[in-house]
Amino acid sequence: MKKQLMMIPFLFIILSVVVGCSGNKQEDHFQIYIFSELNDSFDGRVSTVLEEVIEDVIPRDEFELYLFPKVIEKIVIEIVSKGGDIFILEEDIVMAALDPVGVYPLDELMGISNVELVQEYMFFNEETGEMSVYAVPLTSESVLFKDIVNQLPNRFVALIPHYSDEKERAIELLAHFLND
Repeated sequence: MKKQLMMIPFLFIILSVVVGCSGNKQEDHFQIYIFSELNDSFDGRVSTVLEEVIEDVIPRDEFELYLFPKVIEKIVIEIVSKGGDIFILEEDIVMAALDPVGVYPLDELMGISNVELVQEYMFFNEETGEMSVYAVPLTSESVLFKDIVNQLPNRFVALIPHYSDEKERAIELLAHFLND
C-alpha cells in the first residue's frame, strides 16, 4: 500500500512533464518545427525572417512556426504526440527522426536542380519497391536561411512526418525552400 501511495507523486510528475512539453499548439494550423540552436537570441530576428519566407507560400494566419532546442528527447515527444507538418533539424540530430516508416517519401522533390541527394536519407520504400528519399538537406543558401545575418551553426535537413495531413502543402513549402 505504501509503495502504491509513493507512485502517485511520481505519476503526477511524469504527467506534468508530458503535458508541459506539448505546449499549446494550434492543431488546425500548418506547423513548422525547427530543432536547432537557431533562435531569436542567435540573430535577434530569426522568427521574423523565417516567417516572411514561409508567408510566400502559406498565409500567416494559417501556420505556426516553432523553434525548439536541439534536444533529441523533444523530437521524440513531438513525433509521439504527432505534432508538426514539417521538421527542420540540424544535420547532426536528423537520424533521431529519420525512420522510413514514420517519414513521408520526398521523391517528387528530386526534380529540383539544387537538391543534394544524400545516401543516408534514402531507404527502401515498401510501397513502390524502390529506393526513396526521406529527407532533404537545406543549405545556408536556401531561401529559408539566406537573410539570417549570422553564420548558421550547422547544416539543416527537412523531412515530413508520415502522419501529417498537410503533405501537399509541406511538399510545396519545401520546394520553395529548395528552389530559390
